[in-house]
Amino acid sequence: MKMSVFRQGRTRSELDHLACMDMAASAVDLDLITFSFINAKPVIAGLDGATAVIKPLEAGDEALSFETLYDTAVSGHEFERLKRHKVQFPDELKPRLYETVLVLEVGFHPHVRIRIPAKNEQAVRSKLRELMEPGQPFYQRLVEELANQIFASDDITLASQGFLTVDDPAPDGSPEWEFVPWPAEPPAAEDKT
Repeated sequence: MKMSVFRQGRTRSELDHLACMDMAASAVDLDLITFSFINAKPVIAGLDGATAVIKPLEAGDEALSFETLYDTAVSGHEFERLKRHKVQFPDELKPRLYETVLVLEVGFHPHVRIRIPAKNEQAVRSKLRELMEPGQPFYQRLVEELANQIFASDDITLASQGFLTVDDPAPDGSPEWEFVPWPAEPPAAEDKT
């Protein structure tokens, strides 16, 4: 059977599946090529010292490329996950539980203007400290006001700092999303003296 072979920045080539197996860079790559041959799925494999997307030849393959297939092709990591979970196809895998940190980059300084009656500056500072205690109605309203300013602005960017697999598969009944509490204090550095 003929296989379509796609390499980054190159035109598609056609090879017999046995030739692909002879050129496999490792035992895992050999397993991936066999998986592709049997299941008619594209895979990412090492072939003759370079990474390639390999799939059974089909009409219309000439319109495809390494870049268009890369994100949907089965990788070695995903193939190992298929075996570990005893399923045949990626769409049979249960979801994983991932964690990420979202960072809000604000291109301005959110601010509010408040008025506080007090006898002098020392008293107003003291009163402001009391108002800023979490749980105070003022503090809750302050958070709302600042959040409204931030998210009404066009001068913000929300970025993630990568994705960490927390559980594979995700526990049954996992919510669609949840906030993870930050530790109360960062862990203390070990004293190495």
